[in-house]
Amino acid sequence: MRVLPVLLLLTFLLTPAVAFGTSHPAEFENPLATGGVEDIGDLLNNIIRWLIGLVGLLAMLALIWGGMLYIIALNNQQQLDTAKNIIK
Repeated sequence: MRVLPVLLLLTFLLTPAVAFGTSHPAEFENPLATGGVEDIGDLLNNIIRWLIGLVGLLAMLALIWGGMLYIIALNNQQQLDTAKNIIK
């Protein structure tokens, strides 16, 4: 008896997705064709942007890691100091 409501729910949820998928085919752009590198300045700009994003990601991960260590440390002073140094 519980199968029928689940099938009806799936039918109502999936029917628009299937209909939309058949009437509007997906169009993907080639990421290498757009925004190409025209000269060395564009190449350096892209590299610098990528490096800044990577450094930001690493800083965020270090902050999360230090915060988790700080929470887990409880009253252990050595672990608290380690967590504070990571956060700095």
